[in-house]
Amino acid sequence: MGARPHVHHGHDEYFYVLEGELTLHNGDGEVTAGPGSLLAAVRGTPHGFRNAGTQTARALCLYTPAGYEGYFREVHAAVAAGAEVSDELLAEFRGRYRTTSAS
Repeated sequence: MGARPHVHHGHDEYFYVLEGELTLHNGDGEVTAGPGSLLAAVRGTPHGFRNAGTQTARALCLYTPAGYEGYFREVHAAVAAGAEVSDELLAEFRGRYRTTSAS
């Protein structure tokens, strides 16, 4: 499982695939890319991603402009403090970074 569909309203997101394969759903369909590929999810575009393969996937995620990394810090801190990850919890944190869930 990766990230369920969501929309970034304040930044663009890029995935540079390092190992395995990453599948990006962009609302029009899916594209699967392997090592050395760059996938883009520009602001305002509903998207989600996952590892649909059998091997471990690793990717470098880039956000521009900077700031969305705070979302991951908050999720990590909440989990470390014993919070259960739920759609509601993630929606709360996403909302702080101009990101909404998409259907």
